[in-house]
Formats: sequence, structure tokens, C-alpha cells
Amino acid sequence: MINPAQKGGNMSEQITLETYLTGWDLLDPTIAATAGAVRAIADACADIAHRLACGSLTSDLSTEDSTDTPQGASKWANNRLITALKTASVRAIASDELEHPLFHDESAPIVVAFDPINCAVCLEANVPVGTIFSILSALADK
Repeated sequence: MINPAQKGGNMSEQITLETYLTGWDLLDPTIAATAGAVRAIADACADIAHRLACGSLTSDLSTEDSTDTPQGASKWANNRLITALKTASVRAIASDELEHPLFHDESAPIVVAFDPINCAVCLEANVPVGTIFSILSALADK
């Protein structure tokens, strides 16, 4: 496992996210689950970025389910992130787009919360947007 902090903090040596996360699976279940969730989120965000970069967001013929509107883009991104996170060891998924959390794997050690496209209404103005997420330890059952 490569850990830049253990290498003296040399920032000129670049590594990929996957290289950085490789080996975390050996440390403990919570860290392994966190690494898996980060991988899933990164994969989904790459798809979201590509889709937004290629899409027309000003079509008059757009629908709510299309990525051609800010609302449609946010809904699509939300579904893409949920699909990705269901491949990881995540107990629950909470989203800005959902009324209630989705419970996935009751034995998983982490929960994930996210806003799929922060400031989606800014898409039509071509303002930079992003995905915000938080990964937390799941509370022990009482």
C-alpha cells in the first residue's frame, strides 16, 4: 500500500486513487468498506461528469427523467450513485434527492450521504458543480 504521508509528503510523485486505496482492504473492515465506497463514488462521478459534459441542458423538449434539465440531471446522477454504492459494503445511503435513507446491508460498517449535483440549478449557466459526500461509521445496534 502506498501512503504519501509515509513517503515524506513528496507531492511531486503522483499516484492514482486506485493505487492509493489498494491495500486498505487489509487494515480493518471499516477502512475496507470506506475504500470500497470511495471507489464506487469515484466511478459514478466519472460517469456523471462525462454525461454532463456531453449533454445539452437547454433543450425545450426535455423531460424530468432526462439529463437535459437540472432536475433530470440530478435525478439521473442520484440513481447512478445509488447503483454504484449498492456494490459497496454500505449499511445505508442518504441523498439530497431522497425523502428517506435507503437501507442496504445491515451488517455493513458505514453509511454514506451525498448531494448528487450540488447546485444543479447552476448547470444552465455553465457554472461548475460537484458531488458532495460524507462517509460515516454506522452506529451499533442497541
